[in-house]
Amino acid sequence: MNPDFLLQVIVAIAGAIGVYGAIKSDLTRAIVLAEMAVKDSGAAHARISEHVEQHHTRGNHE
Repeated sequence: MNPDFLLQVIVAIAGAIGVYGAIKSDLTRAIVLAEMAVKDSGAAHARISEHVEQHHTRGNHE
């Protein structure tokens, strides 16, 4: 194997490692954002349910 070929292999491997790291980072960020969205939606659901129970149930329009 000549040195040029080895250099190309090393560059290709380094590039693949870089792409893997970037994808893993993006996936981790997406997971964190999804977890935050689930938490926030649960809180919003609780607020909406409380509002509906207090203001939109029968007998509370007196």
